[in-house]
Amino acid sequence: MYLFEARETDPMMEASHLIWETFGDFTDKAEDMERTARALSRTLASQDDVTAAVRALGATCTACHDIYREAN
Repeated sequence: MYLFEARETDPMMEASHLIWETFGDFTDKAEDMERTARALSRTLASQDDVTAAVRALGATCTACHDIYREAN
């Protein structure tokens, strides 16, 4: 389902070790992004809708990346 490996397996991994320590929260955030994307895909009718959808979907990305992505 998710394409993350432990840093020991993939040294180039940008994912934080916190993914595995709080996997339930991580998967909740991933599922929220998926639900948001599916819901938004059914509501797009104009360019303005796309702009708003990208912002809404981006918020779900940020919610996860702020916690679970290592800064380079």
